[in-house]
This record gives sequence, structure tokens and C-alpha cells, in this order.
Amino acid sequence: MKKKEDIKKRSNGEKPALIHAELFFILFFIFLFHSNTHSQININGFGKTSLYSSLPGYSNILQLNFNGDDYSDIMLFDPAQKRFVIHKGQKENTFSKAIDKFFFYSIDNIKLLQNRTNEQNLFLFVSRKERKAGLSSFTQYGTLQLLNLKNFDSYPSNISVADYDLNGAKDALISGESFNGLTILTVDKLILKEKKIITKKNFSGAEFIDLNFDGFPDIAAIDLVDNSIKLYINNREEKFVESNTIKYLQPISNLKICNINNDDFNDIAFIKNNEIEILLGDSVSSFENKLSFEFSYFPLQYEINDLNSDEIQDLILINSRKDRVEIFFMDNKSTLPKPEIYFNNKKIASVKILQRGNAKRLAAVSLSGELFITGKINRTNNAFNFAAGSSPKLFTQSNKTHFIIYGNKDEFPSLNILTGNSLQRFQKLTSIPLMYNYINFVAEDKGFGNYNFYLYNNKSLEVVSFSEFDYSIEKKSFVPFAPPIDIRIVDDSQIESKYAHILFNRNGVIGLENIEIEARQIISQGIDIIDSNVVNAIISNGDYEEIHYWKHEDSILTFNSVRQYEDIRISFTSEEFYVSPNIKPEINFSFIGSENKNLISQVNYNDRTYFYYYNGKKFVLLYSGNQRKTYNFNMPEM
Repeated sequence: MKKKEDIKKRSNGEKPALIHAELFFILFFIFLFHSNTHSQININGFGKTSLYSSLPGYSNILQLNFNGDDYSDIMLFDPAQKRFVIHKGQKENTFSKAIDKFFFYSIDNIKLLQNRTNEQNLFLFVSRKERKAGLSSFTQYGTLQLLNLKNFDSYPSNISVADYDLNGAKDALISGESFNGLTILTVDKLILKEKKIITKKNFSGAEFIDLNFDGFPDIAAIDLVDNSIKLYINNREEKFVESNTIKYLQPISNLKICNINNDDFNDIAFIKNNEIEILLGDSVSSFENKLSFEFSYFPLQYEINDLNSDEIQDLILINSRKDRVEIFFMDNKSTLPKPEIYFNNKKIASVKILQRGNAKRLAAVSLSGELFITGKINRTNNAFNFAAGSSPKLFTQSNKTHFIIYGNKDEFPSLNILTGNSLQRFQKLTSIPLMYNYINFVAEDKGFGNYNFYLYNNKSLEVVSFSEFDYSIEKKSFVPFAPPIDIRIVDDSQIESKYAHILFNRNGVIGLENIEIEARQIISQGIDIIDSNVVNAIISNGDYEEIHYWKHEDSILTFNSVRQYEDIRISFTSEEFYVSPNIKPEINFSFIGSENKNLISQVNYNDRTYFYYYNGKKFVLLYSGNQRKTYNFNMPEM
């Protein structure tokens, strides 16, 4: 566990390189609606993300295991291609590079049809353009080999798989917007046989579902002509009899069978305008009760599954209007929580739930050829990417299980706290809306699960107090005398109030504004001017308050350090460095080490880059480059 002073370190405006013993990359950031309330979500470690370069132009995902090993593989396919892509599963839940494969037909849909012992599993695909269904299997090398074809006089696009006659072999239900009725395909000695069960109707989708709980799969389908959901009962004599029709005024599409409330009954989900409506199953399959979730956009695609392993089904949507994936980590309420944003501006074409045993991951493929796999962190992960939304600005951590991120989305800034424990690093995510966009912040660990966060920009300081035990929030704001560039928290256990020193830079004049932070307000206690003609400055948060700064006057650049020890001020000034006329130096700082005693200055001037080291006793030139560059060299502590 870190000492309190260890967390009191700045996160500078430059984007830090997050480098430490166990490496954490923050890929994306958290989206919040602007409100005065904060949200707290049990993510239970969900967010570990891997990115794989694939091939562009593929929009659909299939999970399979073509070689029968211990790892799941991924197939990417698209109706516009007579090719597909294989990513072979590897150890530690990783995947291989993209393997490009040829096939004879374009594939609109493909599903596992039958598992076979000591033989390659059977898959069924449909090709709308070719008006065909094909029985196929994969070789040990991921090649799709054609076993049998079935020609249609209309255009198939959807497949649902179940053993409709309970003979021990699964069958395929075929449907499509331009397909004639409903067809069941069975397999007899690797030959596809067709049984037409409904004719002269068009169904945008059809799924097997057990409606009367007799074990025989029945059918739910969306009838395009009268815009209704048709329910057909399997009479066990290879016929399906219509039992119910549920009509709608608005167009409906994207039929799915789910169990949103984790009871003993299957539910029917579909899209209606900008809503996802779920008809709740009951003991007589009346579907009289329902849930409706309305959005400000038409969902391009949706999935329903429990991603964070809390035994509550979550909702995953593609928001094509804002080009992102939105995940609603549901609770037991019938209202939507605030969404968490993933894969922002990535042109995601589809998402798919990958499941092996109890482990679930979310796969997403972009039209530009990127494959994202997001799942839970396990204790063996030493280096990983973690997705928590989009566009992080500032990042720090208080200990090995608590991470604090600041960022904003859609102009709404938020402070986001990932809290965890030794068993699960990222257990809960708390998001706190803020007043303004900020360029810096300091995090203070007060102990016993209590934290203060100091966020500031050129005009404002906002102090947020947070308790991880009851998730209570307190916020205070303050307008400083001049634009702050750094802040130091003053600890004194004998004083009830808390004090802070704000380091400001007003047109090259730096100084300290001393503030008292009371329970309900922040009060200025006065101003101390330090120096003028200053380029940049920083406060050391070590045992003593020490201000380091670079001064540029009359073409001379110097490094300076001022330490206040009781009533004595100790100062240090480096040798002079000549700067060409009309050149404005640029300075960045970073502390190395937990006690903030070792300062690195990156100095750009005269078209060169210099690195200087200062530890209170030594001032040393570490490196000088022949060309001016910018480096990220912040190293957060573990």
C-alpha cells in the first residue's frame, strides 16, 4: 500500500506514457450523460481488451473450433466476399494473425449444425445472392470444404438451429425477407433434405423456441406482410400450427430469443422503431407482459447477455449514428442505466458474444479490418489493455487496485474511479459528472477508503471527495487568483481544516495562492509572488515544499529551485544557457520515484531537445538531441 504522499502527484497535461512494472494501457474512456448524480456500476473486471489486425471488408463474426484443440477460433465473413478470414485461437485467450481463405460462394450466414465425434463438425451456410444453402465442414487448416448444396427459388438469409423432431440430430430453420416462407433442412448421410413448413409468406427472421414446454422446438417469426410476430406450435407430426399472432403498427425487425429476467421462460426480443421490445415469456406463453427500452437512435445491432457475471442480463448495442458500441450493465430495475461506451469512432460493423464454458467475451469487428476482443481480467494478466470508454485525458492510481481517470465525451467531463481488490482489480466503476473541462488533477488518498480529487484549469478549481464504502460524493468549487499550473496539499493532523497551495503563472509571474478548504467552502488566505519571466514551474510534493522553474530573460535561460524550510528560503540557480533571439523555450517536467525528489526537465530551444536531472543536490545534463522532439516520459507508480 502506498503512503498518502505517494498518491499526491500530478497528472500533467501532456499524455503520459503509462509505464511501470505491470503495464496498463487505457484505450478508451467513460461516457457520461451530464447530470448532478453519479453512477456506480459493477463491471466485475470486464474491460480487458485485445486488438488484432484483420482484413477490411468483413462484417460478421462466427465462433468455432475448426481444429478441435483447446482454443476457440474466429471466422469473419461478409455477403459481398467469396472469401473469409480465420483467426486461430491460441493460449492465454489470444488469436493468431488473419488467415485469408477462399470459398466458392458468398456467405450471408453460417452456423454450427452438428457436433460429430472423431469427425469434423458440420456447418450450414446460406448465400442469398446464390440462392443456396450448403452443408460444409472445416479442415484442420481452417479451409471450408463443401459437402452438399441445396438450391432455392428465393433468397435465404437467416438460420436457426435445433433438433425439431428430437431424433438426436440438429436441423436448420431457414428464413429471409425475400425467402418463400419457412423451410427446415435436415441432414441424411451428408445430404441436405428440405421440408417446407410455411409457404407464400415472407419472414424477416424466424427462431426456434419451446412455447408449450414439451421439449419439441416451436417457432417464433416476424411476418413482413402484416408486421406481426407469428407463433407456430410443433405438433410432433412434422407440422407447425399457428397458435398466436401479435400485431404491431410500427415496423419490427431483428428477432432474438433470450431470457432477460433469468426465469424459466424464454422471451422474444426485437427492434421496433428506436426501441428494443422484449415480450416476457410465462407459463402459458401468452407474452402479455413486456419490457421496452427506447433510444435516441435506431440500433444497428444488439445482443443480450451477462457480460459482468452478476447473473443479470446486459444489453449491448451498436449506435451507428455516433459510431460506437454502447453496453448497458443492467440491474434488477426495468429502466436503462447509463451506457458505457466502447470502440468509439471505430466503424464497428457487428458484435458477437464469445462463450467457452462460463467465460464470456465480446468480439467486435470494424469495416476497416480491426478485431477487438473484450473480456474479464484474470489474476494471471501482467500486461493488458483495459477499455473503459473513450478518450482519456488524465490518469493516475492510488494503489495496486484503485485507478482514477479523468476525461470527457460529448462535452460532458467526468471523473471516473475504478476500484477493486486483490482478487479483482477492476471491480466497480464510479463516474462523477464535473462542472468544467480540466487540464490537470491531483488525487489524495486520505486512508480508510476516502479520497479527495483536485481538478483545475485556467479558471477554476473543483474539489471532489469520494468514499468507496458508501460511494458518497461531496463537491466544492473555487475561482483562483490566476491560472493554476500545479497544486500542493498541505497535511496537518492538528488542524481541522485542510490547506492547499496553488502554484500560478500569470503572464510569466509565478506565485502561490494559499487556500483553506472548509467543509462547505474554499477561502483564499493570500498570495505570495516568487519570480517573473518564468516559462514553466512545478511543485515538489516531497517532505518539503519545493518549487522548480525555468526562467527566460534577455536570451538567458536558467533552472531555479526554491525551498521553504520553516522561516528560511533556500534557493538554487543553475548555470546560464543562451537562447537565440525570438526563440521561446518549451519546458515539460516529470518526477521519477515515489518521493518526488528526482526531477526530469525536458527543454526545447534552439531547435534542440535537452534532458536535465535535478535531485536537490545535483543538476546534470542527461541528453541533448540534434533535432527538437517531444517525448512522453511520465512514469506512474505501482
